[in-house]
Amino acid sequence: MLPLLTLPILIFGLLSVGLMPLRLFPRWIHPFVRNQPISQFVEAMRALAGDTTKRVLPVTWPVMAPTLAWLVGFTLFLVPMSIVVLSKRR
Repeated sequence: MLPLLTLPILIFGLLSVGLMPLRLFPRWIHPFVRNQPISQFVEAMRALAGDTTKRVLPVTWPVMAPTLAWLVGFTLFLVPMSIVVLSKRR
């Protein structure tokens, strides 16, 4: 079961802007690479770290909002799921 859980993380990690710039990916996969959680987090961390290259935007709401939306979404999904799982164990 554990190897099945690592596959999505591996796919998200390899298809993110953390390894190579978006322009090097095929055009048909740009929307997925640009909008998936790891890419959004990487872009936000680069902005917060003060990266001054041309491809990193300054820290603004349009840069930080997707990352915060993913975090809120994961929290709203995972907290109830963990409550359900933990209540079944008792």
